[in-house]
Amino acid sequence: MPPLAPFVLAAALAACALPQTGRPFADIDRAAPGQWPLLVPVERILATAPAPARVTPALTRSLETRAADLRARAAVMRGGALSPEDRERLRAALARLRAAQGRAAAAT
Repeated sequence: MPPLAPFVLAAALAACALPQTGRPFADIDRAAPGQWPLLVPVERILATAPAPARVTPALTRSLETRAADLRARAAVMRGGALSPEDRERLRAALARLRAAQGRAAAAT
């Protein structure tokens, strides 16, 4: 490849990224109506929005109850999955397994 070829290729690719300069942007906007979002006054948007919820004693109680339930669930999840008896039984089984593996390794 000639030494100027990479530069010519880069210049050609860069030219593809340039905008069309033959016509003004206003013509581009008029040439494609409906492709641009309409600008709507904020008052019209707010008029159709639902009213914000009011904080009432019933809503407060409901949220406090839900928060308490979530805290209780989190406390259960933080707790152990095994009872102390199950944990001890598993420790004993692991000790027996390690002892058996030690005897098997000594025999070979």
